[in-house]
Amino acid sequence: MGAVFSIYSLKRLCSVETAINKLSLDSIFSWVKAASSMTRRDFIRRAGIITILLFVIAGNACYAGLPDKTGNSLPKPKRIMPQTKPFTVTGEVVDVWCYCSQVMGSGRGEPHKACALACAHGGVTLGIVADRTSEVYIAAKYRGYQGCKDLLLPYVAKHVRVAGWLAHKGGCTVLKIKSVELVK
Repeated sequence: MGAVFSIYSLKRLCSVETAINKLSLDSIFSWVKAASSMTRRDFIRRAGIITILLFVIAGNACYAGLPDKTGNSLPKPKRIMPQTKPFTVTGEVVDVWCYCSQVMGSGRGEPHKACALACAHGGVTLGIVADRTSEVYIAAKYRGYQGCKDLLLPYVAKHVRVAGWLAHKGGCTVLKIKSVELVK
């Protein structure tokens, strides 16, 4: 019968924390490998000890935010709250790249409509340029996991009133659209 390792004998050898730090997958595999020469009772005991040690290791990972030996602690993750607010804007639907870069002129109006449609079909993001402020609102989402291309394509180079939710972060203003209506 092989030597039986228990939590008690593990504590006698060294503290649980030190034992866990010294524990490696090789030692676990060697315990399991020796199972062929053990009785059923010893095998079950050894398997139970391995399970307990794995739970202790996982538990130590859960306490990462607690102070360590030096008194330092990792910052606890903050709960992320949505930073959106209901919003309505009136403006023109444009392709964001041409409007912002101005590589194709002003990137607005009927003269730019064909280019904006080609860009939108190619994957360029559409947005709304506000009438009053000329601020660009990137149309990021419509519903579920859908972008806004299919929703806004009929309105390219036209004035619309868009209602939805606005989010602003890092200099980028994005809009999740709830509804779009043509403004005459």
